[in-house]
Amino acid sequence: MNPTKTKAWTKIQQHFNKIENNQITSFFDQNRLQNFSFNFDGIYFDFSKHRLDDKMLALFVELADEMQLKPKMNRLFSGDTINHTEQRAVLHTALRQQNDTAIIVNGKNIIPEIRTTYKRLENFSEKVISGEWKSYTGKKITDVVNIGIGGSDLGPKMMVQALSNYRNHLKIHYLSNIDPFGLDEIMKS
Repeated sequence: MNPTKTKAWTKIQQHFNKIENNQITSFFDQNRLQNFSFNFDGIYFDFSKHRLDDKMLALFVELADEMQLKPKMNRLFSGDTINHTEQRAVLHTALRQQNDTAIIVNGKNIIPEIRTTYKRLENFSEKVISGEWKSYTGKKITDVVNIGIGGSDLGPKMMVQALSNYRNHLKIHYLSNIDPFGLDEIMKS
């Protein structure tokens, strides 16, 4: 469903047309900060300094309802098959889940398997970093090549950049296309 084709979107556009030239100060009253900010899980969100009013927020809620956002989110977090292209669940939310609340996929709770895989990954990583795990030549591993396209390239790049303060001796390289020239360049170093 395209949100720009909904009744709520039309109302949002009409209301925006009414308020788009208002000075930001015209939206302020004594309750502005309280009504347009909140804390969630240790993060403070303040959207009081945006061109929003109570009516626009209500219209955004109307849009979310018309788009059936809440039931769709519930399907995402519960492990339902929502990736219709590949006919499977979308499980990145399960990978990020910090507690042991069950997520059932095809009749099976996948959280224990995720925890086991994380532990195996941690053990493998520690062995590579310490030098206990050797390359096929018997030498310590010094370089890691991430091969991926799209999110499989950009996600690891973003993670490595975000965690750069915790960098160790490993040199990280990225190969994001099928052109052999890219691999040749990485292999030179």
